[in-house]
Order: sequence, then C-alpha cells, then structure tokens
Amino acid sequence: MNPNSNSYQHQTMKKVYEAAENQKNRAYNERILNVEHGSFAPLIFSVTGGMGRQAKTFSKLLCNKIAYKKKQDYNDIINFYRCKMSFLIRKLVLLCIRGTRGAVKIDNELSNLDDFEFNSFESKVN
Repeated sequence: MNPNSNSYQHQTMKKVYEAAENQKNRAYNERILNVEHGSFAPLIFSVTGGMGRQAKTFSKLLCNKIAYKKKQDYNDIINFYRCKMSFLIRKLVLLCIRGTRGAVKIDNELSNLDDFEFNSFESKVN
C-alpha cells in the first residue's frame, strides 16, 4: 500500500491502515474461519515501512516470544525484525517497479493460447 498516493491524500494514516485492514478482512476472514478453521489477522505494511495496528501487535508479540525463547533483549530482537522487514519491503517495491532481472521464457505451446485457454491449461481443466 502506498500511503502517499492521490487516493489517500485527504485521509489520516490511521484511517488508511484501518481501511486496508478492513478490506483484507472482508476478502479473507470468512474463508479462513469456515474452510481452514483458523484465525486471520491482516498484516498491512506500507511501501514506506509503516505498519497497521494488527501488524504492530503481531510484531510485538512475535518478538516478545523470540526474545523469551532465545533469552535475548527484546529491544535487540524488535530492532532486527524492523530492519529485516524494512529491507524486504524495499526489495519487493523495487521488484514491482523494475521487474525481474532475468528474461522470461515463454513456452511455444502456451504462447498462442488466449486467457481462458491458458487458465484452463494451468489449472488442468479441459
């Protein structure tokens, strides 16, 4: 999510994160609860490195458990976690902007298929 985009410029950051969390909840929560019998907490990160409310709660709980298990200082663990997440987000943003480094090979058999035929081929449905 890019909080600096034009669609979010008249909203506070808190509202932007809440809207993104609500959107993820609507999309996935029912399936997770009914089909997979689990729980769901959307982890919303912005391209600038910010976190939504549930992502902050999750990261604090995770780092607290890691610090307890490894018998290390919580501050060191949370700093490492935030640094690692920051680099991962930047790497993903760069990948989305620039694309992959290698050339993409297209199978000759698949290059002449339209979208429906390709999706049918990929899902092995005829």
